[in-house]
Amino acid sequence: MKKLLNRLKIYFFSPRWHLSRFQLNLFTVFVSSIGLVTGIYLALYQVFPSVFALNDTSNTWTFSVGQAANYTYDSNLVAVDGSGAHPITGVNKFTNPGFSSDNSSWSITPIAGSTTPAGYIPVPGNSTYTSGGDNKAFLAMAYEAKYDCTADGDGDTAATCSAPADSGAGVDYRDLTFDSANVVSTANGAPIVHITQTQALSACPSGYHLISNAEWMTIVRNAETQTANWANGTVGSTVAAGGGMFRGNVGESTSVGYNASTDPDYGTGRDTKAKLTLSNGAEIWDLSGNVWDWNSDTITGADQPDVSGQSGFNWREYTALTGYGSLSYDLLRPSNSSYNADYGVGRIYHDSESVSSTVYAFLRGGNWYTTSNAGAFALFLNSTPSNQHNSVGFRCASDPVDLYHSYSSSLGRGAAGGDQIFVGSIADAKVVQSVNVGDTSTYDLSAYVYDNTAGNVGGTVSSSIAQLYYNGGTVTTTYTDMGSGWWKLTGQVTGANEARNYGALVKSGKTVILDDFTLSKNGTYSVYTTLAYSNSSVSSWDSFCEGTITGGTCSDDGVSASGNASVVYQLCTDDGSTCESGGSWKYWDGGAWSTASNTTTHVNTAAELTQSVMQALSVTSQKIAIKAIMGFGGADTPAITNLSVGLTTDTTGPTTNASAIAATRSNGGTTISSNDWTNNNAPYFSWTAGADNAGGVGLKGYCLYLGADPDGDPATSKGILGTSPVSTAGSTCQFIVAGTSIDFATSSYRGSTWLTTGSDPYYLNIKAIDNAENVYTGSSEQFQFRFDNTPPTNVSYVSCPGGSFANVADMNFSWTTSGATAAVDDNAGVLGWQYQINTTGGTWLGTTTEAILGVTNYIPTSETSRTLTDAQDGGSISTGSNIVYFRSVDQAGNVSSDASIRTCSLEYGGAAPAFDGLDVVTITPDSSTSNSFALSWPEASATVGQSVTNYYYMVNVSPPSTLATLTGNATTYVDNGTATTVSATALPGVNKGSNTVYVVAVDDADNYSPSNYISGTFTLNSTDPDNVSNLVASDSSIKSESKWYATLTWTAPTYQGAGNLTYLVYRSTDGTTFSQVGTTSGLSYVDNTPASTQYYYKIYTKDGANATSSGTNAVTITPTGRYTTAPTLSSGPSTSGITTKKAKISWSTSRSADSKVAFGTSSGSYNTEEPSSSSQVTDHEINLTGLTAGTTYYYKAKWTDEDGNTGESEEKSFTTSPAPTVFDVSAENVGLTSGIIQYTVKDASKVKIYYGTTTNFGGVKEISTSTSETTYTTQLTGLDDGTKYYYKINAFDSENAEYEGTILDFTTLPRPKISGVRLETVANAAQTTIRVTWSTNTEVSSIVTYYPEDNPGAAKDEVKVLLEKGAHSMLIRGLNAQTKYLLVVKGRDKLGNEAVSDVQRFTTATDTRPPQILNLKVIGGTIPPVGFAAGDVKAQLIVTWDTDEPATSQVEFGQGSGNTYSQKSQFDGNLTNNHTVILSGLVPSQVYHLRAISQDGTGNTTNSTDMVTIAPKATRSALDLVIKNLSEAFGFVTGALDR
Repeated sequence: MKKLLNRLKIYFFSPRWHLSRFQLNLFTVFVSSIGLVTGIYLALYQVFPSVFALNDTSNTWTFSVGQAANYTYDSNLVAVDGSGAHPITGVNKFTNPGFSSDNSSWSITPIAGSTTPAGYIPVPGNSTYTSGGDNKAFLAMAYEAKYDCTADGDGDTAATCSAPADSGAGVDYRDLTFDSANVVSTANGAPIVHITQTQALSACPSGYHLISNAEWMTIVRNAETQTANWANGTVGSTVAAGGGMFRGNVGESTSVGYNASTDPDYGTGRDTKAKLTLSNGAEIWDLSGNVWDWNSDTITGADQPDVSGQSGFNWREYTALTGYGSLSYDLLRPSNSSYNADYGVGRIYHDSESVSSTVYAFLRGGNWYTTSNAGAFALFLNSTPSNQHNSVGFRCASDPVDLYHSYSSSLGRGAAGGDQIFVGSIADAKVVQSVNVGDTSTYDLSAYVYDNTAGNVGGTVSSSIAQLYYNGGTVTTTYTDMGSGWWKLTGQVTGANEARNYGALVKSGKTVILDDFTLSKNGTYSVYTTLAYSNSSVSSWDSFCEGTITGGTCSDDGVSASGNASVVYQLCTDDGSTCESGGSWKYWDGGAWSTASNTTTHVNTAAELTQSVMQALSVTSQKIAIKAIMGFGGADTPAITNLSVGLTTDTTGPTTNASAIAATRSNGGTTISSNDWTNNNAPYFSWTAGADNAGGVGLKGYCLYLGADPDGDPATSKGILGTSPVSTAGSTCQFIVAGTSIDFATSSYRGSTWLTTGSDPYYLNIKAIDNAENVYTGSSEQFQFRFDNTPPTNVSYVSCPGGSFANVADMNFSWTTSGATAAVDDNAGVLGWQYQINTTGGTWLGTTTEAILGVTNYIPTSETSRTLTDAQDGGSISTGSNIVYFRSVDQAGNVSSDASIRTCSLEYGGAAPAFDGLDVVTITPDSSTSNSFALSWPEASATVGQSVTNYYYMVNVSPPSTLATLTGNATTYVDNGTATTVSATALPGVNKGSNTVYVVAVDDADNYSPSNYISGTFTLNSTDPDNVSNLVASDSSIKSESKWYATLTWTAPTYQGAGNLTYLVYRSTDGTTFSQVGTTSGLSYVDNTPASTQYYYKIYTKDGANATSSGTNAVTITPTGRYTTAPTLSSGPSTSGITTKKAKISWSTSRSADSKVAFGTSSGSYNTEEPSSSSQVTDHEINLTGLTAGTTYYYKAKWTDEDGNTGESEEKSFTTSPAPTVFDVSAENVGLTSGIIQYTVKDASKVKIYYGTTTNFGGVKEISTSTSETTYTTQLTGLDDGTKYYYKINAFDSENAEYEGTILDFTTLPRPKISGVRLETVANAAQTTIRVTWSTNTEVSSIVTYYPEDNPGAAKDEVKVLLEKGAHSMLIRGLNAQTKYLLVVKGRDKLGNEAVSDVQRFTTATDTRPPQILNLKVIGGTIPPVGFAAGDVKAQLIVTWDTDEPATSQVEFGQGSGNTYSQKSQFDGNLTNNHTVILSGLVPSQVYHLRAISQDGTGNTTNSTDMVTIAPKATRSALDLVIKNLSEAFGFVTGALDR
């Protein structure tokens, strides 16, 4: 076994084959084979299709200077440059916003807050006057001390308190029952006076003390530096100049003081000169003037300041002091040592050079009559603590509390730098930085705050802790919990073009840590791809990468964002510009892609854009664009250099094709069934959508074929279709639609050869196509239909009965349905007919409703006549002649041409009298054995304005169709006048059994209707024989021999009485009086009449018992006979009046006949329609119309006499006048808004030029022309530029017939437009160079004008004469570095129309590139000095080189080799590209090394590489060397060196 195992080991695992450096054994081959087979199987059967295809393609967006034009961003907020895309430099207007190393750029100042007592102001500390004073603050009364006598919290007057001063308006302390709790600081109320310093020291409310001199100086030193406290807004200005520091109520009216009318002034609405404003915005009143204020300090006379050489008490300028006694400069004077009373600061009243030990108390500020001595710094040192006066009051202050900020390198967010703020209990504090943002835009202000107050460390931050602060007030602040105790405060402010305070306000008693302040212009700091990345094969977006994608892996190095910096994203499946304008950016909301409505919460981080999220993004548009929104704060800003998207592409065709094609005759029209007919050349098709393969890119649309080939493949052919509505680029399909319908009302979809009438069907074949141009591989979805838009041929005529009708229901017309005169349609077949009465402009009528073809109503082909109905036709009938218009319609909905509409006339005399619908004839008796009956009936109603004149009754015969018949046979139609009764009498035409009596009425306008009758029945039980039936009279005359015969025939009666019948024939010439003219036992009789006139006949039946019937109703006839041959042709036929469309045919016949002409364009073959006239005439004329110009017609004249005998002439011919022609048509001198149409016309009376932007035209010009051949030009004006116009010229002949011209087109010149001007710096160019690119819509020459913004006179032009269209590019070289330029692009087309771009502003970059040294050469030579020995010969070297930009020339050199250069040639400052330097005085045969030095115009210097050479021994001169060099370089001056 062991041997077997060893053999197997060797067999499988020992190397068996050697390929290059690889050794293979059987096991390796076995495993590899399994892997190969498995991989092939998985690939073929798409087990892992998405895995293999995932991220098979990617697109990277690079953010750089060169790519900046591809992105859209607000350049006021964002920059795209060498650092990528990022917020602009200095986006955060704060300095040291994140406290990176200290807090020196931030100040902290107390301001009044909710804990600040009313009437007190917070005063910023000053370390000059208080130890640690910069970190301290105290409260001071905003007003001099007042007294509240009425306990309402407000100061009162002396009168209210019953404490008037000796003089003045103050409240006398001596008169008060004083309680320090009633001392207030308010605007109202007179100041407390007549109080000593000793009393004032205990007069302040609990917690406050009499203000000290140090506190006073803290206040006034602060006020001294504020511009608001100087009369003209200028610190350090003098009163004389209208400035000076405000002094208030001091007894004089100057720019800084005023004289109150009530001594010490008080109340609201006072002169603001009495107010001083501190640096924290706090306002304090009456520090100067009004009444003196006690300070708590005292001094002896000997310790008072001195003025050398002066003694005693007096007012003196501070600038005069030579000593300060026990005091100091800072305890007395303004900080500016030059200020005196001229500046409004006041004076000092003191005892100079005194030795007195008397103690004096400090009084400061002055009173209402101190005038120029008063001021905020005024000091009076001549009152003892026990003195009181009506102009002396006091003011209180609080002890100082902590107010400071402390920097720490680890207290901030993320254990970085932060600023800890301590605020005492007496006031709030503002922590601010003075910033001038430079404009009035809206700015976002934010800061991070951590509450470090004892008892609430890390707690919630709200407005009770801190608020944002701006320009003297708080900002509406939003608080967001950022975690770990940190809260972000955000708000908005309006900037200003001046320095203002921005920061935060911290509430009193709070300790907080501040960090990461941000002040930035409001806006969305975003950048997006202007145009989308597009890939027609994308089946899914797979990944989003902040960097580049290589091998499916993201580099994650394309975005830098740390700390407060962030980048989030929105995506768009269209061009970024489209999504931006349409508000259609998308974000992933956690479950689906939704439309973003903001850029704060509707965004995603890159981490959120996972593979599954990206794959959920629609690929329908095949486009993707990215919008990056940048966040920042403090000192942290992001930068983007690369972003990428990975995607999977699709190579599999759609799996589901279109289906269920439906067709309508037009969009919204009636349905076309399969293989059905339509006559609309703009059918509409729709279908059920197909679907792409799972994971595919989605459907692009559908490939269409339309044509006569049932197998036409839409994947490769379009048949007769026209321009595809969707681009077919990259596809084999020739016609693609995006949706599930196609409307061929769009003419561009129809090919030049389109649907034509025929019996063969058309086929619409459809295949789905996806966005990767993959086409469905199965069979086409198909729909077939047939097309016929040729009108049917109408019937040759329509017939109307003669006579006048008095009832619409009696009116009728008829037509032929067979033979040569019937309607014909060779394709779809005749559907039926339509008619209208008295118009062709209304709705065509019929008897059958149709809703598919759109013909609405028609009479089916089974009908041959139409009897009108009152309901359908009554409204169209008018009294008199009514024209019936008749046309044919085929099964495709085509109607016969208007020219072939047939007509006939129906006469309507008005409505006949009518009976009530229930009326009957009453017969008495209703049954009898003898023929004796009485009749009665109700009256008929005539129409308005008419009356009944006659009633007619008749027995066993219906009312005749015409009034003439009714009135022309009195024995059959008995006239009863106006009577409605008939006495018992023997009635005519009565037979045994049931008989019917009919009654009709006629009005005075002869209106009569056979339909308007009533009837009644009766029974005759007589034994007399019945009358014969079916009595008919016919003409059997011989007209040519004037022999007149009437032949009567009848049918034997049913009841024959006694039988053995004979028939008595009676005749009458008036229808009333009859006489017997014959007897017969047969059933016919021929009467030889005396003349050809009207006769009436009745037949009586007589039986063998001599009983006689009542007699038949009379029949009438006029024997006239008939001609048996046609009239002969007397003259003609001949033609006259021939035009392009008309001709008149004339002839005459031997007797009267009607007229017809058969004609056609082929000899012996004539049209089925024959123009005719029914008038019986001997002179005949027929006008032929609707002829074709320039055509030979063949014709015969025809005529038919009254007896139907027809004759015709031999065939003749004529030729119509030629049609007008228009030829040599062209559009000339087409400009922006006009064009000239040139054309030649012949045989035309005028032409019309139709023109417009579609083939429906819209514009027309009419021009009268000569019939002889003439060339014309017509200018079309008012056109739109860059627009395609269609036009045709229709000619008119002398008959004003219009002849269609060919549709032509021309395109007006587009108005030149320049767009997309882009400027790009050309890197590594020798000189500052930019590339200007732009696009034009038409061919233009190009001119780029540019010049420094501050020097228009230096303008230069770059010109390209060549006419070009589309993309243009031009390099602008030799620009000055670091210079602002203006640039304009212009273009002129071939007609001189000029387009001018907007002015482009750009600044060239700093030129940091040194010139490049090229072609360095060294040529040696020697120079024998004149008059010197050969041993004194010196060598020289000629050094030449080129630079790629103008530069200076110099060479440094030294003996030997090495890197030190002991000598330099003279510096040549001329800027040139070609350089020559001669190094003279060199030692022959000595080794030298050298290098060339060149410096360009901006100071960039370059050195060549070091070159080692040997000075030559030769003695040739420098001129020789130059000539030799030139000869070698340029091949001339041959032989010069040998001379």
